[in-house]
Amino acid sequence: MHAFPLPRSLTIRTIQEVHQSITEWIGEGDHHALDGQAVDALDAIGIQLLASLIGNRTEPSTSLTLIHPSTELRTSLQLAGLADLLQESSIEYDEQADHRS
Repeated sequence: MHAFPLPRSLTIRTIQEVHQSITEWIGEGDHHALDGQAVDALDAIGIQLLASLIGNRTEPSTSLTLIHPSTELRTSLQLAGLADLLQESSIEYDEQADHRS
């Protein structure tokens, strides 16, 4: 599994560059994780990006999960009503990690 370190800021000012970087990176393998431990600034556009990237993975041969969400990221996703998405991605990552150990 490949992990992409999310930047400190997922806001309207940075989202275009972040989206392009993630999109290019996703093409490099089949199991991916977004590492959210550094995120300390997040707005609605950043939440929307994460929700669309994680929620729209329809190909069975690929997966995209969120790991190590910062407090800011976890709180923002919960306030946006996306706590289920956060929990599902964390569970999926833990299961994959267990199978590879």
